[in-house]
Amino acid sequence: MLQQGAVVGGDFRVERELARGGMGGVWLVEQVSTGQKRALKVMHPTLVAEPRMRERFEQEARIGGRVPSEHVVEVIAAGVDAQVGIPWLAMELLHGEDLAALSARRGPLPIGELIPIFRQLCHALGAAHSVGIVHRDVKPENVFLAEVQSADASRQVKVLDFGIAKLAAEAKESGTGQIGTPLWMAPEQSDPRAPITPATDVWALGLLAFHLLTGRYYWKTANDPSAALSALFKETLVEPLVPASERALEYGVQARLSPGFDAWFASAVSREPHLRFSDAHAAFAALEGLAAGTVVSAPPRAAFTSQPAISQTTPSQPTAKKSSLVPLVIGLAALLLLGGLIVVVAGAGVFFLGASDGVSAAAPPSAAPLATVAPEPTPAAPAVATGSVGGKVASAARVKGAPGALDASAPVPEPEPTAQPAPSATATATATVTAASGELKPLDIPGTQKKVNAVAAAAAVECAKHKTAGAASEAYTGSCGFRPDGSTSGGMSGGGGAQLCVRQKMLSITVGKYAHPQVWHVEIFPWSVTVK
Repeated sequence: MLQQGAVVGGDFRVERELARGGMGGVWLVEQVSTGQKRALKVMHPTLVAEPRMRERFEQEARIGGRVPSEHVVEVIAAGVDAQVGIPWLAMELLHGEDLAALSARRGPLPIGELIPIFRQLCHALGAAHSVGIVHRDVKPENVFLAEVQSADASRQVKVLDFGIAKLAAEAKESGTGQIGTPLWMAPEQSDPRAPITPATDVWALGLLAFHLLTGRYYWKTANDPSAALSALFKETLVEPLVPASERALEYGVQARLSPGFDAWFASAVSREPHLRFSDAHAAFAALEGLAAGTVVSAPPRAAFTSQPAISQTTPSQPTAKKSSLVPLVIGLAALLLLGGLIVVVAGAGVFFLGASDGVSAAAPPSAAPLATVAPEPTPAAPAVATGSVGGKVASAARVKGAPGALDASAPVPEPEPTAQPAPSATATATATVTAASGELKPLDIPGTQKKVNAVAAAAAVECAKHKTAGAASEAYTGSCGFRPDGSTSGGMSGGGGAQLCVRQKMLSITVGKYAHPQVWHVEIFPWSVTVK
């Protein structure tokens, strides 16, 4: 596709190809202006076949730059090369291995080693969720353990392929082939009418945790080299979901699961999105508590029963359209007709890209069929934009280094709280939205943020008595999410003696029901608490 010595984007000189897939390839390049080695992902030209897609490409490609976390791979530049007519992404070159390679090399990991990995992984995803971005293809190949030169840690988690999910989805509709990784995709990603929310990433987090702790895939079909793709879809979308410990017992590795993991797994891997943890912050807070001995509340048993991918919600939940399996059957037939574009591979994972010359490359995230561009998020109402790159193109090249584990003591920077508009003189301090007549009103954004800030200030004082002895201070950050039906969500990061006190106070805030045209809308309010 590219010739050695060619210059792409006026600044990246091609040295050699690192990997190739159905949607393009990855090349080792030198950035002429800086002399730095970079990874250049060259995408399939059909991604920008239409003028409007060309206009959107650079914006979508840089979506990861909006995520306030150092655990997201950096996109240096992006564009469409005028001479060869191909879209490209220039990214930092990472040295190390991804979680697929780590799992294949090490086998089952103890939960003590899983926690520092998930702390950084969920920091990246949680930061994305806080600004309205959903990754959509969390899988071992997209979580990279990069070697770093630091006094604090030898490795750092980097999440790959936040980016052009919507463009890839449209490309799929244009006939470039199936995009995605069914092994890790949430049920709602098979239904074009279903909303994609942070809970979509939580589903994959649950499956990933099971995989790393047991060395096996939760789906039995994925561990069978002779299994058909249709069998994987049936198991993922229709067959009963058994508890994690029961599945691990079938594999003979139950000892790897900590007590209470079943409840955590059930709250992450439920076919009903509203029964999962609300976002990555909440999922990790519960997992970290589990490792420390905290009991995780299990969702209703219905989460483990046989049900369609998107079933009717309970009366207490927002009303959603009942999904039919017809779109799934049609899509599955199309997949089988495409033959060979997707292969379920046991052992090292599915849909991964092979690499040469000792270099591996990660496959980009899936693209569920959402084709519209979400508006830029504002502090008042973050838009849910989907951030991933579809297809089998590798996103960043990585030179494999010496084996090593993440340093559990490595500090993880917390995302800066998003600034909220100051309350106006007429704004009320209460977040109640029900009018005297009983008619719902829109949520009072400034008033609600003021309420959250007031609770945070009180928590900083009231939780001081629980601070770890000898610690100068403890910092906690998080967000509160409120849905139109009055339900809540949220998550937090930070550790110390005051953690449970802060969590109890901050995640118990409610605002009641409010008017909004989208029943699945979530209004997010960031907060920070420093206990001294």
